[in-house]
Amino acid sequence: MHALELPLSGLKPETTHGQGLALLLPSIIRHIYDAKKETLFHVLRPLLGELDFARASADDVAGAVKKWLVGVGIVETLKDLGFGEEHLDDLTRLAFETPGLKGLLQLAPVDVDPDVVRAIYEESL
Repeated sequence: MHALELPLSGLKPETTHGQGLALLLPSIIRHIYDAKKETLFHVLRPLLGELDFARASADDVAGAVKKWLVGVGIVETLKDLGFGEEHLDDLTRLAFETPGLKGLLQLAPVDVDPDVVRAIYEESL
């Protein structure tokens, strides 16, 4: 997650790290949910206690996290921060080319390639 946030604040330094992480979180959950359901259940249960994790899909959980974020005042998207389609290639490239980030990407619970990274950024717009 941090490997995808750092390019955001690299291109737009006024983006705070926590804000960038929050805006990426629903999409990242959508992409890793099937691989880490059990872990995410334990981490997210205190926030999303009403969610039926046994039946929830990745989209359900990502949507519930987005709703929770809005409830605590995080209503922006990457578009609101000035990012657009024109930034997707640069953000994706930076996630793989910035020193140290490739190693972080390799720690992900799913295979991460440029298509996955680009999709996360795009979904977060």
